[in-house]
Amino acid sequence: AATCVIRFSVDVLGAPGKDSSAEPGLQTNMLGTTVATSSGALSASGFGTDVATISRATPSLATLATPSVQLGGQLSDSVIVSSRVNPQPGATIDFRLYGPDDVDCSRPPVFQSLDVPYPMGGGAVSSTPFIPTAPGTYRWRAFFSGDHNNDPVAGGCNAAGEQTTVTTPLPPQAEKPPAKPKKPRSEKAGPSVLSYRFFRCAKPEPPFTGRTRHAGRAKDGRAAIKASDSNGTCAGKTFEVKVTGRKIERVRFLIDGKVVTVDARAPFSLRVDTRGFRVGSHQLKAKVSFSR
Repeated sequence: AATCVIRFSVDVLGAPGKDSSAEPGLQTNMLGTTVATSSGALSASGFGTDVATISRATPSLATLATPSVQLGGQLSDSVIVSSRVNPQPGATIDFRLYGPDDVDCSRPPVFQSLDVPYPMGGGAVSSTPFIPTAPGTYRWRAFFSGDHNNDPVAGGCNAAGEQTTVTTPLPPQAEKPPAKPKKPRSEKAGPSVLSYRFFRCAKPEPPFTGRTRHAGRAKDGRAAIKASDSNGTCAGKTFEVKVTGRKIERVRFLIDGKVVTVDARAPFSLRVDTRGFRVGSHQLKAKVSFSR
């Protein structure tokens, strides 16, 4: 008797139209054609039946959660479902969030965003935002419900990209008080001092030894002191000292530390009669206050 080997293949659709009332996961009788060829010159052909099991496709999940947030901020999760076959309407995503004290996601979730519709066309969908009340590491899990042609899929605990770190914000730094505006320099509180030295001389009279001196304090303010002549500072003589300059408001004249007079308006001058002074050196000062 002759022997033969029969080889054949059958293409099966997820939703077959040829077999009546076929459902994914059920066994169906499908028509097939077999061709047998012997090793000799004889050949034969005929029809037979075979049994096939139609299984749902197994999609995959790509998830991404908020990586980090400060306490008081919002965190959320998102997912993309890929590798679906002939998607059907009605699929949903459940998002579950587990607290910092639940490292293996075995306790009840601290937050859930359930029945988020997943579109037939695919793409990313996100959970409702959640505001945490304690710092730590939170863990997300996403669950795809499946549909007529695709199996449900559950994301694992501690999956990549599914952890959110919640930190405590740093205490606010104390605001520095605004800098106090600088007070305009008060020239009255610290006047410029012009010094002038003269002599009460014994006869024969020595030459005059005074000289002009300058000082200034306020912006653009300047003053100078000068004696009237070089021969009027010895015994029995009178000489005049003048203060001239810009923005002068007041001049106080002192001789040997004692106030002699105060001039509040120009000309700022003082006549000195040397006959009333002892023989020797004397110090004349003019304290000049400038206007602002």
